[in-house]
Amino acid sequence: MQRGRRLVLNPDAAVQVENEDMLPGLIYRNAIKAIPKDISFCLKLLNACMAFPHTSNIESVILLSLERDFGDNADAWIARALFEFESAQIPIGVNLDSNHASSDDKKVKVLSRAKPISGMLNILAQATENLKTVEMFEKCASFLMTFLHEKFVSQDCQHYTSSLYQVTNVLETLFATSQRESLHSVALVLKHSEFLCNTARPVQAEEVLRNAAVKLYTTDSQVWIAWSNHACRRHLITARNGNITSDDILPKHTNESPVSILRRAEKSVPMYKSGHVDILVQLFDQLIQNKEPGLRREGEMENVFLKILLLSSTVTNAGISICDICLQYLSHNVTTTGLKGGRHVCDVVLFRSNLTSTSEDFDCDDMKRFFDAVILLETNAIALASKENLFQICLDGKKRLKKLYSAIISLCSNANDKVMMNYYVRRKVQND
Repeated sequence: MQRGRRLVLNPDAAVQVENEDMLPGLIYRNAIKAIPKDISFCLKLLNACMAFPHTSNIESVILLSLERDFGDNADAWIARALFEFESAQIPIGVNLDSNHASSDDKKVKVLSRAKPISGMLNILAQATENLKTVEMFEKCASFLMTFLHEKFVSQDCQHYTSSLYQVTNVLETLFATSQRESLHSVALVLKHSEFLCNTARPVQAEEVLRNAAVKLYTTDSQVWIAWSNHACRRHLITARNGNITSDDILPKHTNESPVSILRRAEKSVPMYKSGHVDILVQLFDQLIQNKEPGLRREGEMENVFLKILLLSSTVTNAGISICDICLQYLSHNVTTTGLKGGRHVCDVVLFRSNLTSTSEDFDCDDMKRFFDAVILLETNAIALASKENLFQICLDGKKRLKKLYSAIISLCSNANDKVMMNYYVRRKVQND
């Protein structure tokens, strides 16, 4: 408005306005010369322009630069596709739920929603045609999967049927092309299986994961765990539908249990890889939860548990809580074999594992719940023995409790956690 008023009051200002329009483009071109091939600068500037009105000229300059100077950059193609969608959005004031809206109004709204999709998908099609790299296919798949969820799944999708069909077709073509061109990666495999699951094709999804685990990425824990999780969902579905068997759902050569898959994974993923611990944790969880007769092998659960304790101290993995795993094993043994089983877990953790010789990296705060649980287990056993006048059992329990406190205090001292050490020293004194 200010610009229009200035032109009316002073016609000579037209030259000045033209210079103002040219100035941002000139600055941008000089910046590109000073910092060539800096895609992050271009994308940040484009995002900034999209947040303000009257920036179409500089946006055009940036988009031209992205096309001309960054044709080999996957992020540039994704930015162009997203800009095409956002800029092609047409504001519509017609409420489709209104009884007063005419059929023409409804038609206009549906078309206006479909219109930006075509331009965006054309750019992505050009991207995968001109830039046949794993990174480009990964980012296209990730972008479209996120787009599907944000624009369709999370919203009322009855008005998006045509657009949903278009995006699904592009993803089908993308995954088919990646396989034909031998453009493989773990990320693409996981996205492909997710896409197949979302489009109601679980058999094909599991086959994709199986082939990747057995043939392409035999030492990658992510693929094995994804296959195991998929098999776990399959078994749950089979359990809910008593009239459907696993053989009806999958071919025999892929009809493996989660435990069987994870056992194979443990042998395939090297122990020095951090993913090996992830495999062990998944296997341990399946062994505890699965109650099928004959599934568990003698001593397997304890061996897996000991391996987790051993490797977790040498492999940094923020997703693993040793306390949770110890509590899970403690609860399982107390439930199945009572006090004897609980004491066995306590002895394994505090006296037979490598935790007592741990370094300062050990998290005593995380293990506090386990320490308190084994102390409570022993305290309750002493109280019960005392109530029933079982004096020798009560005396043995008190000796054992002192031994537990000493082990826990020693562990906290080795980890240089003075706060936790003093806490258990006070509790030991109170107990004495």
